[in-house]
Formats: sequence, structure tokens, C-alpha cells
Amino acid sequence: DLIYNKDKSWTFNSRFETAKSNLDYKLAFEIACEKHGFLLRNLIQFLRMKVGVSIPIRDLQNQKSNVMASFLSQKTTKSLEKKVRTDASDYFSDADGLLYQTLNEDLNLKLAWQMIEIINDDSIYNSMFERVVQGKKVKYKTPIPPVDEEFAIFVKDILLKLLKDKLSNRFNGKIYIEDDVPVSYSGHKETSISYSGEFLTTGTKLKISELSKQGRADFLRMGVLWRHTNEKEVSVDLDLSSVFIENNNGLFREHVIFYGDPEFEINRNLIAVSSGDVTSCGGQDSLFSSEFIDVDIELAKKNNILDFFNNVIVYDNKLCLGELETYFFFSFIDKEDRVMNGNEVTLDLNNADYAIRVDPDNVEKSKSQIGFYVDLNDDTIEIVNLSCKKGTFGDNSINMLYEFNELLRNRRKPLMIKSMLSSVYDVTNNPFDADLIISRKDNVNSNLKTLCYHPSRDFEKINQLLF
Repeated sequence: DLIYNKDKSWTFNSRFETAKSNLDYKLAFEIACEKHGFLLRNLIQFLRMKVGVSIPIRDLQNQKSNVMASFLSQKTTKSLEKKVRTDASDYFSDADGLLYQTLNEDLNLKLAWQMIEIINDDSIYNSMFERVVQGKKVKYKTPIPPVDEEFAIFVKDILLKLLKDKLSNRFNGKIYIEDDVPVSYSGHKETSISYSGEFLTTGTKLKISELSKQGRADFLRMGVLWRHTNEKEVSVDLDLSSVFIENNNGLFREHVIFYGDPEFEINRNLIAVSSGDVTSCGGQDSLFSSEFIDVDIELAKKNNILDFFNNVIVYDNKLCLGELETYFFFSFIDKEDRVMNGNEVTLDLNNADYAIRVDPDNVEKSKSQIGFYVDLNDDTIEIVNLSCKKGTFGDNSINMLYEFNELLRNRRKPLMIKSMLSSVYDVTNNPFDADLIISRKDNVNSNLKTLCYHPSRDFEKINQLLF
């Protein structure tokens, strides 16, 4: 009868939203516990909503003025007095209570690790007066409240307890993790290409001076390869660009290099050159399209370039990154090999030193992605690999500068393997006392019975310890 009468008040979503609108977050939490995945994905809002906290209200005056906005602004004046009536604190403080029991039935390991990553982010403990929603900046008259630190500690302890219960039996023994393993949890999936270099994961930071040839920075080649996942498709238009930040005595200036403006120079010093499309793009099992930018690292430093990052934008109106097989890559090359007018360049991913795959499952409908971030002061290359939700057909890197900068500024520090493994396993500081060693180096322990995992080549084995 309820379905026939189109009464949706009994549905999960309706009951959940009704409880929230009544400021009864204890009941809303109990309803959320009916769906384990939903609970984990929405847990952060319950960490913000403590009894007495004011409900966030959008600042409609700062939006485009119209009659309806003016009416709503007057109507919501009294809403500023709305405060949370009940919260989920009883379920957080009880280590074996409803939260533990619910997640213990069917724990999504990846979502649990992601929630811990969010809790470790310092920015969530501050009020939010604005945020970007679907590419648009939204301001609040009454801010989004900060996460309650006590709530967060309770929840983190429960999640770590659950993870240890679920994972500790996957490996019995001591693990040693070398300091050269700054790899995050979000490893690459199986790829369809053969590659002799090293696949990296989001959050990894590598020292430029240690990677470049002969221990010195030479020319850095940052590029992208892509093709359509549908073998019947023959062409996709994707553009690579880099944004360089120049600092002249505290005055900052941004320089964008891309196919339409392929050379970046300061005082006739050629710092970076774009190749444009090197190969034509086909569908699955065909050639990859490729494009790259060569950067003179030493010349960039001498001309006050502090940092730079690269990104790609899909120019096809009907496609998004989720429909492409895409790889960012970088390597160090000799000066004579850099792209120049009249200098024919061929490209083989096997000749690249490092690569990262853009996970099509994590980019949604995005048309733009940041690949690497280079900090010349810190002498590091960081694997960012973040999608920008705003990108639309016709956008370019110049139009997207604000969104890219916001994405970089607000990126979370990802959980590292060492932190994750230490949470659930017996991790030792002595390699000679270890049953498993994770390191990029060889011969850390001469004991032939000791297992040795490389953070990239054996990443799937490491994943099995965590997921």
C-alpha cells in the first residue's frame, strides 16, 4: 500500500534525512548502521555533530542575487539558532558497542583505512566557512563545525581494533620496513602494458638528486600516455600541461606551458619545452597517444622557479578520464635528447624510470587530473594523482588554475605503508630480527629465510597484508 500510494517515508534515505532534519543525530546514526558501507562513508558527519553544535547555514547573500535567494535568506535567519539535539557519542565511547558490532559484521577494509586517513588530517578539526561542491565555491554564514577530537579518537581506536582483528592472522612474524618506503596504500591495479620501470603510488615522494643521472639533476621528462578502453574508438584528444611558479622577492607569477604555448623561457633561458602529441591514439590494444614536457631543472632553479606540477585535460566533449587507460610517467634524460625543433623524438614507456596509472574507478566523470608535483626547494617529486571534479569541455589549464591550486593546497597526507602495517602487525627496527623486510634495497638481511618485498614490484603481496 505504501508503494502504491507513493509514500517514501519508510525508505532508508527518507528515515535517515528525516532524523537529521529533526537534529536527532543519535537516531540518524542508528539508521546509518543498517548499511555498513554507507555508515563508513558518512561517519565523518557524525564526528562533527555534537550536542549543542549549530547546524551549518549557507550564505545566500554571497550568491547570485535574485528574489528566491533573498526570500530564502530571510527565511533561514531563524535557522541560525538550530542546534544538534542528540549525537552518537554513546556509540563512540563504547569500544564494543553499536559501531564496533555493526562494522565487525562486514568490514570494508579499504573504507576503514580511508576513514583513519581522514581522521589523521589536521584540517578537519577546524571550522569550514567555505568549500568547493561540484566545482562551485559554497560559503557558509554559520560554518560547518569542526570534527570533535574526542569523538575522532574513539572512532580511530575502534577502527584499528577491527583492522587488527581482521588482518593480524595474515602474517605471523616480525616486519622490518626500510626508511626508503614512503609509499601510500593506494597501489596501482593490474595494467595492460609491459613496463620495465617502477610503478609508484599516490603520496610517494622521491628525491630528485638521488634519482637523476650521476647524482645530479639533469633534464626531467614528465609525460602522459593514453588510449581509449574501447577498441572501436580511434581518437581521443587529451592535453598535457605544466604550471611553473616563479618567485621574485616574494612576488609570485604562474607560467603555463602546453601544446598552444610550447616553450617556457625567462630572459632567453629555455626552461621547458612541450612535445605536443607524439603518436596517434587508437582504441584498446593499439598504440598509446603520448605527450611530454622536458624541464631543465638547474636552469629552473637559477630563474627562481620554486615548484611546478603537471596535469592533463580531456578535450573530448563526450568522454571523461574514466573511459581512458592513462599513465603519467617521468624520467631523467640527457640534454641532447630533449624535445626541440628539428629533433625527432620517439617514446617508449619502457625507457621511463617511473610511472603511475590513473585509476579509472577513482576519477568519476572528471576531465582533468594532476599527476606530479615538483618542489625544487625540497628536492622532491611527489605523486599527487588527483582528479579535479570541475573540468568541463573547453576548459584549459589557464582557466583551471584556481581549481588546481585548491586541489593541491587541500590534498590529504595519505597513510603510509609503515604506519598501516605498524597498526596491525609486529614491526621491528632491526632488519636482522625480521621475518619480512620491505625495502627498495637489496641485501638488507643476508638471511636466505627472510622474505623480502620490493614496495613496487611486490605491491600486490603487500596489499594482501592490508586489504
